[in-house]
Amino acid sequence: MKFLQNVPIRVKVLLAPILLVAGLLILALLGVYGLTQQNATLESIREDMIVRIRAVDDFALLSEEVQSDVFQIAVLQSMNLPVENILPIQERLETRLNKLNILYGQMLIHWDLDAGEKEHLVQIEEPLDTFQQHAVQAARMVLNNQALGVQLVRSSTISFGKLQAALDELRDHEETRISQANQSARQRAQSLTSWIGVTIIGILLVAGLTALISTRLITRPIRAMTELMTRLAAGDLDIEVAERGRQDEIGTMARAVEVFRKNALEKETAEMALQESRRALETLLGNLPGMAYRCDNDPDWPMRFVSQGCLALTGYPPADLLDNARVAYAQLIHPDDREGIWENVQASLEKNHFFELTYRIRTANNEEKWVWERGEGVFSGDGELVALEGFIIDITERKRAEVALKKSEERFRAAFRTSPDSININRLEDGLYVDINEGFTAITGYTREDTLGIPSTDINIWEDPEDRARLVAELTAQGFVNNLEARFRMKDGHVITGLMSAKILMLDDVPHVLSITRDIEELKQARMALQKYSERLEEMVEARTADLVVANKELEAFSYSVAHDLRSPLRGIDGWSHALLEEYGDQLDEQAHQYLDRVRSQAQIMGHLIDDLLALARINRHQMRRQPIDLTALVQSIAAHLQEEQPQRQVEFVIQEGVTTQGDAYLLEIALTHLLSNAFKFSGPHSPARIEFGQTSVEGQPAYFVCDNGVGFDMAHVSKLFGAFQRLHAPTEFPGTGIGLTIVQRIVYRHGGRVWAEADPGHGATFRFTLKEEA
Repeated sequence: MKFLQNVPIRVKVLLAPILLVAGLLILALLGVYGLTQQNATLESIREDMIVRIRAVDDFALLSEEVQSDVFQIAVLQSMNLPVENILPIQERLETRLNKLNILYGQMLIHWDLDAGEKEHLVQIEEPLDTFQQHAVQAARMVLNNQALGVQLVRSSTISFGKLQAALDELRDHEETRISQANQSARQRAQSLTSWIGVTIIGILLVAGLTALISTRLITRPIRAMTELMTRLAAGDLDIEVAERGRQDEIGTMARAVEVFRKNALEKETAEMALQESRRALETLLGNLPGMAYRCDNDPDWPMRFVSQGCLALTGYPPADLLDNARVAYAQLIHPDDREGIWENVQASLEKNHFFELTYRIRTANNEEKWVWERGEGVFSGDGELVALEGFIIDITERKRAEVALKKSEERFRAAFRTSPDSININRLEDGLYVDINEGFTAITGYTREDTLGIPSTDINIWEDPEDRARLVAELTAQGFVNNLEARFRMKDGHVITGLMSAKILMLDDVPHVLSITRDIEELKQARMALQKYSERLEEMVEARTADLVVANKELEAFSYSVAHDLRSPLRGIDGWSHALLEEYGDQLDEQAHQYLDRVRSQAQIMGHLIDDLLALARINRHQMRRQPIDLTALVQSIAAHLQEEQPQRQVEFVIQEGVTTQGDAYLLEIALTHLLSNAFKFSGPHSPARIEFGQTSVEGQPAYFVCDNGVGFDMAHVSKLFGAFQRLHAPTEFPGTGIGLTIVQRIVYRHGGRVWAEADPGHGATFRFTLKEEA
């Protein structure tokens, strides 16, 4: 289309209908030609198919007539009719056979056979020959031999059946071809219809192409120019005039629009640059930590311009200070500073020099601030003062810092002078003394006259020069030293031990060392004495420990001896009491029986106490062997044993899976047996009882628990719980010796853990314990 851009518009308008008419004529001719060809082809196919189907039908009909003649001859012969009656039928049969041969030859010669038709005609040839031979022989021989004639009739019937089957297949093939031809005709008709549709679409496309050409070459460029001019009129300059390279009327219009756009763009760019400059200036002034201003040279300082920082600085918005609308800036200045400010500003203006001021102001909320101001005069071309311009910032925090620094320096001087420790300042390079305090003199004996301006090595204060070298090396590496122990020689010659801390500080850009030294000679002597005493104490502890080991062994031997000696009389008491009941029971009254039962019961209780005491002794002397333990499996085994002992009890055991630990398997089995047995015993009044074992976390450490829904106890008596022979329930309610929880506590302590209990009367109890696991 580019070649048409330079063609005048009037030529483009005439070109569009010409192209439309030509396209319509071409498409109409193509449609008529296609319709004619399709009709001719379709008619030829139909005629050929009809001829072939008729030939096949004639062939089949003639075959049936031949077979009918054969049957008639056979019937007449069976009726023993004269030969004269059979000869006409025989002649008709031969005539019809000749017609079959002629019709078959015509099919072979005149048909334009396809592969399928050739195959079917070949299949017809064999049964046709056989059928003809059988028919002729049957007709001739039936006159002479009845049996042989009948057999040939049967053979001809079989051949006729095969011939009819082959003809049926040929007919089916031809019918299939007719169907295919009809389908092809329909497809061609559809194609023709499609062609007509394509023709119509082509006409529409030609019309659309004509409209497109008209639109692209005429309407669209004019519409585009109109839209561009509308956008230009609205102030949109970000447009592209794409048609300005054309040589027609639209190109002339486009070039005019481009010139107008460039002019407007240059103007807009200049205005945007000016606005950006103003915005940047306003942003800069608004973000600066202070107030920019322009004012008249007047004692009231009337403001002509004030930046947004005015509100943060003075507490007044800019509008309140412009032209002294609400307050004059001079009113904000401290009365004691106003006269000095005026004089300094006037002196600077006379010299045409900038001025710097530091003074106080009073803000809108009556707060006093220190400000720093820098400004200068603005003069006209003839040297006349027009205004003052400058900037004011808040320096209150800096002033406060200066005051705080001054006070800090004063405190440092006081601490420096009065500290009982030795404090000195030395030049790092050579150790030259710059200053010392009174503590330095009190400890070393050197005065300010003895040290100031003299290197530390010259007065020989370091007992070992390597100590100073070590100090300098650490200061150089990290800038400070903490708790450096060194030996120092005093003025009178004796040597002390000092504990020094030091830090590098810069004085006039020269590195110096501020060091504080404390005399620790007496402390060092005390430490040595304490060390000797500690060594002596360790010897005493070892001796006492050895004595304690011997005493424990003797106590264990005594315990076993006592336990053995006690068991024998207890067994005797129990045995003789039992014998007395068996042999003389019928001679004793009821009260005597009760007395003897109590004697036996107390003897048995005493035996249990002895067993528990021995168990406690064994726990104390048991050699610990730590190993991984599956607590879940251990608790399951104990629970099963308890249930076997009292199968009539309904007890639900809830045991957490996968609970493991590190410990002594023998001791932990004893501890868990006591805890679970207690839970089993004290949950007896409840049915069903519930006993739970599991693991939780207490203060970030694994803790194990045994919980029941039994009788519980009062927490006011919890301190007695783990004591030997301490019981919270009467023996008549719950039997026991009161040693079990003592054994549990001893085992937990040996594992480095702790054990505790929580309970509520009537609502059960929970025992928790921790174990210190070792690798």
